[in-house]
Amino acid sequence: MADLYDTKKKKLVRFDNDAQITDAIASGTFLPKKGEKLYATNPLGEKTYIPSEQAKDAITQGYVIHGKTTELADDYVRENEGLSGAAKVF
Repeated sequence: MADLYDTKKKKLVRFDNDAQITDAIASGTFLPKKGEKLYATNPLGEKTYIPSEQAKDAITQGYVIHGKTTELADDYVRENEGLSGAAKVF
């Protein structure tokens, strides 16, 4: 999920999935908040952060921009690697 600024309607619009976020920024009509770090996957499949001001250029180079839900899910998986069974409950 991400809130992007619609430059034509002059308001924030919420996008719920990563494909919508990437497409919206690529269109040039929607912009992320300046100064933010956006969670993204680079063309090699590696997760990284990019400055919001570089998002459109990054997309043209093959990056996919992710929303907060994907970022949090990936963080959870990273933090719980190696844990199994009941250990994950604690």
